[in-house]
Amino acid sequence: MTWGNLFRHEILSKDPVVGQIAIKYLRAARINLVKTGFPSKNDCPGCEFSRVDFDSDEDFNCSFNCFRAQQGEAVRLACKIVPFEAFQIAREWMQYQICTPIDTGNTTSKTEKGLCRSPSVVQWDAMTFFTESVFGQLFKILEKEKIPIDEGMELLHMVVNYETRDPLIQSCVLTIISTLFPFVTHQPHFLPQVLFKIFPSITFELVEECKPCFDMMYEHVKRLFSNELLLTQMEKCALMEALILISNQFKDYNKQKAFLKELMAPVTAQWLSEEMSSVLLDPATFLAYVGADQVVSDPDTEDQMGINRSRISFCVNTMLGVVKRARWPANSEEAKAGGFVVSTTSDGALIYRSPCVEPLQALLPNLFALIRI
Repeated sequence: MTWGNLFRHEILSKDPVVGQIAIKYLRAARINLVKTGFPSKNDCPGCEFSRVDFDSDEDFNCSFNCFRAQQGEAVRLACKIVPFEAFQIAREWMQYQICTPIDTGNTTSKTEKGLCRSPSVVQWDAMTFFTESVFGQLFKILEKEKIPIDEGMELLHMVVNYETRDPLIQSCVLTIISTLFPFVTHQPHFLPQVLFKIFPSITFELVEECKPCFDMMYEHVKRLFSNELLLTQMEKCALMEALILISNQFKDYNKQKAFLKELMAPVTAQWLSEEMSSVLLDPATFLAYVGADQVVSDPDTEDQMGINRSRISFCVNTMLGVVKRARWPANSEEAKAGGFVVSTTSDGALIYRSPCVEPLQALLPNLFALIRI
């Protein structure tokens, strides 16, 4: 709190001496942010003190998280005072961590979710938090021409090329990629490599710059969809919505409509199948189809009913996602040029058409039948 108040002070923060202190603080913070000292362990001298101050690991963890939040605020404030020095400190730490071999340590040490929390994971976790705090400020306070783009891209290359099989470290890697992602806007040709790194984790940043790589992403998603066991239905819906959001950037009615038709083809076939149509015509048949008319005794039967419910849910959620995400351009001139404007009202207001209307029209009768049930 004291350091934060000092770095936040309107007058003192401009003093050269405080600037030097800020640099020393940033270097010290690299040690303070490492989560060690659990009372149940003996991996550092702080464990002995923790056994006096805390009743359990949960108490220590709660206290440390509050402490880290305060430290993070002080790091961000220090970054405002010495942004370039903060960048170099974060850069050095990241380079060191990437080049350091993984230390598995005591593999019996686990998180509350059962994942092994090795010494390397602890270091990666602290470095990631520090990096987020620093770079989050840099992009806000530095003018575009002063941002160290070359050095930032060098770091992004290193992170993208880094390979690990530890899920906790992989989570840190993805967080750092997200933190460094603004650098990609300065070198868009590197975007495909970043996306290929992120796609296996099914998490990626969605920005307008993704548009040039749309075909690549679409092909990758189709390959994911081809394996029924790889994704849940909700994950499929999320990916479809992401693709629709990107396709909006084409700002071309015919192109977006054609894409939506192709994207929804599997859903359309399933929703309009004879089986689904017959199920939705009769309430009793529907209840039997989803298993609502029976007490579960046979696990295999429940599995089939679960699959049936999942199919209906997937179709409905996909339709909802298409309606929510498909858009015409916000700019009226772009909308006109893209073929989204069909007419005007008597007072001159534009009348738009959505690219999702035609792909969804044929699905409405069965949707209304479901609503009536």
